Amino acid sequence: MIPSKAIPGFIKTLQNASSIPDEGSLVNTIKACCITKNLELGSKIHAYIIMERTDLNPSVYNTLMDMYGKCGLFSKALEMFNNLPTRDTITWTVLIGGYVKHELGKEALHCYEQMLVEGFAPDVATLVITLKACSLIGALIRGLEIHEELSRRGFSEGNLSIGNALINLYAKCGSLTKAQEMFEKLITPDITSWNALIVGYVQARENAMVFFLFDRMRKVNQKANAITFINVLRACRQAHLMEKGITYFQLISRDYGIIPVLEHYTCLVSLLGCAGYLDRALTVVEKMPLYPDNALWRALIDGCQRWGSVELGRKTFENAHGQQEMYPRIKNSFANSNEFISFVHREAFSIKCSFGN
Repeated sequence: MIPSKAIPGFIKTLQNASSIPDEGSLVNTIKACCITKNLELGSKIHAYIIMERTDLNPSVYNTLMDMYGKCGLFSKALEMFNNLPTRDTITWTVLIGGYVKHELGKEALHCYEQMLVEGFAPDVATLVITLKACSLIGALIRGLEIHEELSRRGFSEGNLSIGNALINLYAKCGSLTKAQEMFEKLITPDITSWNALIVGYVQARENAMVFFLFDRMRKVNQKANAITFINVLRACRQAHLMEKGITYFQLISRDYGIIPVLEHYTCLVSLLGCAGYLDRALTVVEKMPLYPDNALWRALIDGCQRWGSVELGRKTFENAHGQQEMYPRIKNSFANSNEFISFVHREAFSIKCSFGN
């Protein structure tokens, strides 16, 4: 049964006093709750299991843990794990995956180590998710050990999920030659493969390789996504290639049908500000259909500081009015302008009063 279609049937079963949902129905319905983010029903199913069903196998509890972890209640998933009378490899894998989802790489690796200590054998899914944990905290040595374990068991580096995890590991840890090697072993890389490699080159500031990979993507008809463009724009910023960055920004919606997000606009504003086109940068901020966040204001303030534009700094501060955390940055950026600092102090006092502090 398709999980998203399981909910109506499950509710009908519960409404029939003589019917008891089997484990397959429970698992499918919990999966449906996870997909649809229906925590209310998922929690009711959990309560039903606690009250009425104590004879279920671990797959039901594993699915419940996964639902809580993926729906933002990881503490509940952890509570379930600690209270389970029996666990299996999947139980541990779900918990490790929850830690990884919340970017708690150190805790995920500790969980993996504890799993081994308690005598559970990790399967390929466990090893792949643990590679992601290694990527989060740069644990290259442990990642190499897991890579060796995958090879020892005969799992192919050409497998997409394994290959992507390895590319991500080596790219995040700065081993770009190895990341490129893993990439080339994939028969058909997907967008995750391309992005993982591109991110690695951006982090290493090897911007020419970023542009080369983007061109290669186009040649093989691999469509870029929003993440691709964020990183290509970052490469343009690092290389001080304003015109090239503007061209890429225009491609986002014109050629790829992607709606730009704040990160795209922040990269563009940073590019323009770095090149001295501060008025254009401010115009981008004023005309974009999104509400600026602190990162975007910081990008504009950095441009004002770089070129000593006190007047535009004043305009930026006025536009960012109400964002208290911007005050110290602007004050530090224009420490040599007594007139501007006096203005900032007055505005900051106004903000403080408006917040009642």
